[in-house]
Amino acid sequence: SEEKYRDIFENAVEGIFQTTPDGRLINANPALARMMGYASAGELIAAINDLGKEIYVHAEDRLQLLKQLGESGIVEALEVQMHRKDGTIIWTSMSSRAVYEESGKIVLIEGTLEDITQRKSAQQALLESETKYRNVVENSLAGFYIVQDGLFRFVNRRFCEITGYTCEEVVHCVHFMSLIHPDDRARIAENAEKRLRGENGHDRYELKVIRKDGSVITVKVFGGVSSYDGRPALSGTFIDITREKTMESQLRQAQKMEAIGTLA
Repeated sequence: SEEKYRDIFENAVEGIFQTTPDGRLINANPALARMMGYASAGELIAAINDLGKEIYVHAEDRLQLLKQLGESGIVEALEVQMHRKDGTIIWTSMSSRAVYEESGKIVLIEGTLEDITQRKSAQQALLESETKYRNVVENSLAGFYIVQDGLFRFVNRRFCEITGYTCEEVVHCVHFMSLIHPDDRARIAENAEKRLRGENGHDRYELKVIRKDGSVITVKVFGGVSSYDGRPALSGTFIDITREKTMESQLRQAQKMEAIGTLA
């Protein structure tokens, strides 16, 4: 039995440790030594006198661990930064439990340690990427939308400025057809169905939109299909071209009157 559990301890992929409450490391397996950059568990144990000062990047994390162990006797998946032998910093996930003597005093802390540096780096890169693209979308001069099952699932600030609605009034609440003028609804519904079926990849068209205050504007839409929560969704951008359309109408009227004058 001892040999079996010794094999598990020595060959485990995760680091396994035993420490005293005052921060001395009294037992460690080879995986923990490799994780911390030491040649052997013995070298690691001999090198560490105070975990809070020598291993933890933030000493308060050690105090937080002791506090939680004192309250519940167990800590699961506590993420802390630690120094390796060469001074580099890694992110770790620690699960620990307290071992008590008969008087109820904690005499040992034992648990496991997992190196999650790569995962944290990937999470940070993803967060930075999401932040970058969210800033681009939120600060765009064009309205942006995602529609799924007929409802708006996402809109940006410019969308709200153009339509007069707030984000809270639109997202998950409003059917996109209710913003479209009745003259254009049949055409837009057919267009949306074709895009979702894959018949139209990207499309460009004009339509009339009813703002919250009841006024009607003309917008130019650049539509496509994207994935939202793992399912197809309509997405795209649009710009308000009401002023341009009004100017075009006025220009045509002026040209018409000029032609009539010339004819006369």
